[in-house]
Amino acid sequence: MALPGQVIRSVRGTLFVNGRQLRERGWYDLRFGEVASTPIRTTVLAPGQYFVMADNRSDACDSRVFGPISRSSVVGTGIAVVGRHGHAFFATL
Repeated sequence: MALPGQVIRSVRGTLFVNGRQLRERGWYDLRFGEVASTPIRTTVLAPGQYFVMADNRSDACDSRVFGPISRSSVVGTGIAVVGRHGHAFFATL
C-alpha cells in the first residue's frame, strides 16, 4: 500500500498515500470502505519499510495490526488470480 518514504493514513475508511486518496478497484468491500473498521494513523515509512494490507480488509492481520514490514520480509512477487467467465487469469503485480 505504501513504500519507503511515503506517508499513509486513513480518514473515515478512506485510504490516503502522500496526501492523495488511493484509488483501488474492487479489492475491498464497498460496505466497509478501503480500510474497514481498523483506521490507519498517520505513518511515515522509514527507508526499507513497507505498509502492507490484505484483500480481506474487514478481517485481516496486516500492517494495521503489526506495523510496517522491512524489505527483508518481502520474499516474492504478488500474483493476482481473477476469475473471468469461469477461467483463471494470472497477472504479476
